[in-house]
This record gives sequence, C-alpha cells and structure tokens, in this order.
Amino acid sequence: MTVSTNQVKPGAVFRFKHGVRRVTTVANNHVNWEYADGKMRVGRLSGKMWLPYFRKEAIEELPAPNIAGETRKLKPHGKEVQCRPDLTDINIKTRCPGKWVMIDLETGELWGHTGETFVRLDADRVAEVGAVVAEAVTRREFDAD
Repeated sequence: MTVSTNQVKPGAVFRFKHGVRRVTTVANNHVNWEYADGKMRVGRLSGKMWLPYFRKEAIEELPAPNIAGETRKLKPHGKEVQCRPDLTDINIKTRCPGKWVMIDLETGELWGHTGETFVRLDADRVAEVGAVVAEAVTRREFDAD
C-alpha cells in the first residue's frame, strides 16, 4: 500500500519493513529520513530516498512518538541535548547564502546552501570551515560558556 505524498512531510513517522523512520526533510523529490529510535541499522542511522520509492515502501504512517525527554548525543564527546516535542524552523535571511554553513553536531555532517537548496559540503569546503573555526578559537571569538 502506498502512502500519499501529502503524508510525507518533516516530522512524519512511518513503519517500514526494517524499522520506523522519521522524515527529516523533503526537497527536490527526495526524502531525507532517520530511524525514529536512533538505533543504527546496516551501519547507518539515516538515509535519503526518492519520494516515489519512499511512498511505495512505507507500510503505514504512525502517530508521532512522544519525544518528551528524548535526547541526542553530540560529537565528539557525547554531550546530550534535549529534543523539543515540536518541530522548529531555523531561518537565516541573507543575500549571500554561500557564506553560511550548518553543522549537525549529532552526525558531523556539514551543510551549505546554494540559494535554492541545502547541499552537503565537499572535502575542500569542509577544510575551509575547519580553518575558519581554528582561527576563531585562536582569537577566542566565541562565548566560553
């Protein structure tokens, strides 16, 4: 049974043959997802699927689990942070999206924006970000809380 396109949205939870998946983003006819229980399967915690395949392989939509009290472990030291019960939009308004980078402190993924969509940074761009961070630490351009 195929789920409808309207059901596939960030935060929605679906039962699949090998686990329950939570949709994280939907863009360009692709669905980014993560295992809802946070447990690794076949060496991965998340993935990306073409929307029609996601819809076809999803068995059913499940009620969103109560994530009150759910935490995520951040890299590199395993510090835990609380999850919110609702989804949160994070917006940056800029004329120069290429200068901004987002880091997922749970997975270690670095993302940039083209002005149209988010893209995972390549090795050269990651090295540039590392150099900027190292320079900021050297100059102590951060709040040391």
